[in-house]
Amino acid sequence: MVDKQLIAEELIELLQPVITNALAQTTPENREDLRQELHKKIIIKVLKEDVEKVPDFFEMINSSKEEAKTISVLSEHHDIKEF
Repeated sequence: MVDKQLIAEELIELLQPVITNALAQTTPENREDLRQELHKKIIIKVLKEDVEKVPDFFEMINSSKEEAKTISVLSEHHDIKEF
C-alpha cells in the first residue's frame, strides 16, 4: 500500500526551491499564508489522486492546465508580481 502522506511530504520537499522562489515574489506579510496554502494544495492533490495509476498523456495535459489556473488565481490573490 502507498503512503500518500509520505509522498506529499516528499513532493513538498522536492518543490521547495520553486515554492521559495514564488514566496520571494510576494509581500512579506503574505508569504506564510501562501506557503501554507501551497502545501495544503499539494497534500490535497496527492490524497485525492490514485498515486499508483500513471496518467496518460491527455490526463497529464488537462491536469497541468488546471494547476496553472490554480497558480494564477493564487498569485493574484497573494499579490505575486511574476510567477
